[in-house]
Amino acid sequence: NANDTIQGMISRNRTGRGDDNATMPPQPCCKAMNAKCLSCTENMTEEEYCGMFPETIGCDELGEEEKEGSRRLSLRKLLESPPMEDPVPVADDATAEEGGANVTVEIGSDPPGQMIYAPKDLTINAGDTVVWTNVDGIPHDVVFDSAPDGVDVESISHPKLFNTVGESVSTTFTVPGTYTYFCTPHKYAGMDGTINVE
Repeated sequence: NANDTIQGMISRNRTGRGDDNATMPPQPCCKAMNAKCLSCTENMTEEEYCGMFPETIGCDELGEEEKEGSRRLSLRKLLESPPMEDPVPVADDATAEEGGANVTVEIGSDPPGQMIYAPKDLTINAGDTVVWTNVDGIPHDVVFDSAPDGVDVESISHPKLFNTVGESVSTTFTVPGTYTYFCTPHKYAGMDGTINVE
């Protein structure tokens, strides 16, 4: 029947095989910027995708020759890129020893799919540093829309999108009160958070 024919075509496109007896319906592709998700959206295997785009996150299980080419490409991109205009202050160990703690907030979800800050609501002490770390490879930012009187929300925001798994930004909070923030690309998906500083 027509439904079986369509399902067989979808299965062939997803797997590259003509297995008309597939028992699993095709799964939607994830949205992360890694080899697994990008190869799915391009209807090719991870190996095929990594052969074309070896610098992609997740293509690190290639042969040594391909890895070396990828390293050269990544280094070339790094050297050709302009310097960061908005350097992000990162708390060092001395800050933690003086009483301030580093608190991590994960951005996104692993596996990818949820547009969240985890934890969404956070209570910290004045002097603590919050470190937001991208865990899904999807572009995110951290933009504050409210803060206690006297705090400039632009100076504590990180509006530059970052989309590499493990990439992070941080802010040290010294003024007690309530701070609210959101992710610009995913604001209307409900991706926001609150920090209470005591």
